Amino acid sequence: MPVAAISTAMLARFLATTYAHLAPASHNRVVATLGSLFAYTIRQGWTPLSRAAGLERRRLRSGPRDHARTRAIPEAELLAFLTADHPVRAKTLWWLLYESAARAEEVLALDVVDLDPSGAAR
Repeated sequence: MPVAAISTAMLARFLATTYAHLAPASHNRVVATLGSLFAYTIRQGWTPLSRAAGLERRRLRSGPRDHARTRAIPEAELLAFLTADHPVRAKTLWWLLYESAARAEEVLALDVVDLDPSGAAR
């Protein structure tokens, strides 16, 4: 297909179907790459304007707190899960993750002897 026949809508569909899984920074890198490609086609005289100019960039997270806030499970959903009929092991993992704010790999690396079932501090 000639580059002059490519439309902004076609590029948007391409991004939506091919790169929907990307994080905002990676998605924006692809958009910037397409922008560079069309800047080149303009310099070569192949297209009169950039078809990538109308592509939307994804909003970047502004910091670790924003990232954590967008990924947190709402309390109502967590409590619904914890009160449902699930294995005790799964509930324990979720309570520990929720109450400690630890990362999953940190919790999963714990040894059973590290846990204090009585709840008393050592």
